[in-house]
Amino acid sequence: MDKQGAMRGGKTPPDDIAPGGLDAASLELISAAYRAVHDSDGFDLLVERWARMTGAARQQAADGLASQEPGIRQSVDNAPQPETSAGAFLAIERASGPALVMSAQQSVVAANAAGASAFGSPIGAVFDPGIIRAESRDQYERILQACRAGEAQAYCLLPMTLADGQSSVVAASLTRSAMEGSSLIVLRAIGIGWNDAVGELLERQYGLTEAEARIARALYETADVQRIAEERGRSVQTVRTQLREIFAKTGTSGQVELVRLVSSLCAQRPGDGEAPSEWRDPLGRERQFEVPGRGTLAFSWMGREGGRPALLVHGPMTGCVLRPELQRELERLNIQLYALHRPGFGNSRYRSSACSVEDTCNAIGDLLAFLELKRVPLVAMISGFVPAARFAAENPDRVPRILCLGACTPLEDESVRRDLPFRQQALLNLALKHPSIADLVARLGMRFMRSRGPEWVLSRLYAESPRDLAAIADPDTFSLLMASVMMLAAQDHRAFVRDLRLIAHPLEPLLERLECDVSMVAGADDPAFPLAQVSAMAARHPFIDLRVVEKAGQALVHSHPEECRKALSAFFSPDTVQV
Repeated sequence: MDKQGAMRGGKTPPDDIAPGGLDAASLELISAAYRAVHDSDGFDLLVERWARMTGAARQQAADGLASQEPGIRQSVDNAPQPETSAGAFLAIERASGPALVMSAQQSVVAANAAGASAFGSPIGAVFDPGIIRAESRDQYERILQACRAGEAQAYCLLPMTLADGQSSVVAASLTRSAMEGSSLIVLRAIGIGWNDAVGELLERQYGLTEAEARIARALYETADVQRIAEERGRSVQTVRTQLREIFAKTGTSGQVELVRLVSSLCAQRPGDGEAPSEWRDPLGRERQFEVPGRGTLAFSWMGREGGRPALLVHGPMTGCVLRPELQRELERLNIQLYALHRPGFGNSRYRSSACSVEDTCNAIGDLLAFLELKRVPLVAMISGFVPAARFAAENPDRVPRILCLGACTPLEDESVRRDLPFRQQALLNLALKHPSIADLVARLGMRFMRSRGPEWVLSRLYAESPRDLAAIADPDTFSLLMASVMMLAAQDHRAFVRDLRLIAHPLEPLLERLECDVSMVAGADDPAFPLAQVSAMAARHPFIDLRVVEKAGQALVHSHPEECRKALSAFFSPDTVQV
């Protein structure tokens, strides 16, 4: 068994249900699976050990792991959610009211449900500083500067008018980002949810008078000494004198520490924080409609409303929101790019088949019918190219051309998958050959995504790609990538498993049937779709116009916006438009 996992507190299978007749490698794999219920290191170990196995050893291990599935699934169902230990989500995990985390560029990278609503800023959106009251703007600018400078500590209180018109005092502080290695800004609304028992506690435990307890509450709710004095009919000097007495009794050094103390007393029990934010469109434009017999489809749009229509088909981890400079280019080009939220992602609760490619093709047709569009160019992101190509092959009169931002090549051949990074290789092979185990692994991974945040997923997805790791560390793209992962995880783990099979869907037969031109922008250092394979595919199919971006990986739509802007400009040039 995995002794190291046991030493770290990881779980191993009970001795009385350990499968007999298995070799040591298979038993280690099963041990890692049990450990992965509680420990993210166990999850990494499970994937790594599976990737190392080949042939008969892998089949034996799969059989052994399959025999343990009921026990492991029961462990997952009964185990508490793993504790958050790092990342942007940790900063808001136990906030008892609205809270969010944003970069120095004011892009939201994490938010609980109350925070996304109260601040009007879901993950991936840009925080609007206009809700901060004028008298606190200087303090806000100072904490922004501290964040940009990479400082570790800063704190201030910011009176705000929230999205619902309610006034609140918001505590602004700094935290470290596990992804960036730099600072992030945490906003927590603390002037909401006063607990009446706190006043009695301040009097009983700290010896405050009833009047002093009321002043402490007023400071907590307004952070404005002038306002407190006016409301109480006292001079500012009198209130300051009373505050100094309160500081002395509570052992606090000033207003900030007193508010921190009262905030902690008002907080709910540890672990009773607000729920994480559900998926919300960062653009704030999402629309949903019902498809008879299939369910709900959702979509948004970028560019110029009422402009020439086009349709975006996103990939598994790309999300459906382009960088701001690409959105501006679409607007300049007079393009309204409708962004389909693919079945199983975000709020598209769409039931048709077990095949993600077929579901997406049907969804494209349903969205075009809803929008009353007959013929539109398609923009695909990485493996979103697979369902885009299938829809175009099956509907040649409806798709004049396709642009693919990020490479996508056939992966149905196992010999080709051997060149993939080991995590992608292991997960793809599981999805194709052992779907029930892939489902179990995805469930385990989802547990840690929900506790560790999207950074945990992104760091593993791009672990073997230095170009992509550098791209996701960029504050300008971090929030969009966080929103992308949240869109994938909005419902459950099945969208991830289905899209593993999408990635390896037979692509070559679709290309042979395509009648439209394809423009593809590929990163020269993409580890999943190597340039040699992309170039060979383009050579086989002359209708593919390949543009190679040097020093770029798979996340080139985020890391190289200028190259993608040029590709959009060429693709949507009036000279290439077909009505």
